[in-house]
Amino acid sequence: ISSISSSQEPLYVIDGMPLINDDESVSQAPINPLISLNPNDIASIEILKDASSAAIYGARGTNGVVLITTKSGKSGKTKISLNTSMGWSEPTNTLDWLNAEQYVELFTEASANSYGAEDTWLTEEGGYFDWMANGLDWRNGAVDTDWQSFALVDGSVQDHTIS
Repeated sequence: ISSISSSQEPLYVIDGMPLINDDESVSQAPINPLISLNPNDIASIEILKDASSAAIYGARGTNGVVLITTKSGKSGKTKISLNTSMGWSEPTNTLDWLNAEQYVELFTEASANSYGAEDTWLTEEGGYFDWMANGLDWRNGAVDTDWQSFALVDGSVQDHTIS
């Protein structure tokens, strides 16, 4: 760590202009200044470290300097480029979880195996499965939720670039 008040991030310089890594987020965490730079616009990247970066940029270059040169216009005939891509994703390797009926059956069998006989505390009112006594039965779907299907949904992505 080179400074008490600075971060460990290098100094980013794009086309000769140093970027300031200010706190621009809601969570009070610094945002990477490269997040708004399109990777298709980068022509070259150079890394300066040690004495070479400190000699040019002083104390700001103590953690190294990342020099980024972007593509720029060239003289001659006008050239327009369009790049577009599209993709999708879906959950893979999902797990088969027990539903409520299977869970109650397995838990009841485990109790019977542990204590020698089925205990009534599992299914009696006020017992472990009191939700069954209150009319919340797995057969009507009141407590049988497949949380995995809620968390893992199909997704899509699109990227369009014109230059």
